[in-house]
Amino acid sequence: MVDAGFDVTPSPSAEEALEHLGMAHFDILVTDYNLTGETGAWLLEKAAANGYLDATASFVLTSERRPPGVEGYKVLRKPIDFA
Repeated sequence: MVDAGFDVTPSPSAEEALEHLGMAHFDILVTDYNLTGETGAWLLEKAAANGYLDATASFVLTSERRPPGVEGYKVLRKPIDFA
């Protein structure tokens, strides 16, 4: 794995990610749509409502064709072709 110089804060669930977002500023949020517990859409809704995403670029990874609740966010379809 290449170190690109980013500090990464992994979260195993949407609920834990929301807690992290409430404690610090993040430049980028990348979330999967299908998470353990709540969905990535739930995370985005709660984080936005609390003002946690005001200066944060947010992306959703999913294999879902039309995931509900992510309108207005950049959706990256799986599998991702990095080439």
